[in-house]
Amino acid sequence: MIFVMKAAKHNIQDDLESLRDSIRHHEYRYYVLDDPKICDAEFDRLMNQLKRLEAEQPELIMPTAKKSCARGSGGCTNSAAAMTSSMFAS
Repeated sequence: MIFVMKAAKHNIQDDLESLRDSIRHHEYRYYVLDDPKICDAEFDRLMNQLKRLEAEQPELIMPTAKKSCARGSGGCTNSAAAMTSSMFAS
């Protein structure tokens, strides 16, 4: 039984990392390239899925995980804000 639980957590950890990678990819396309490939509703679905998984498994939240933006809300934090700031730095 313990083995099954460890395997399940490993799978969830892989899912979380894949989801984070996808979100970072779409943030880059949206904020840096100004060429989004998904609509805001789909991005929100990805973010909500990430929040749900992290709430269910808080021990899998990485302390160095980049926070994401809420599109259209002006609520960028960490990753996208840093990306944008570095673009305009002289």
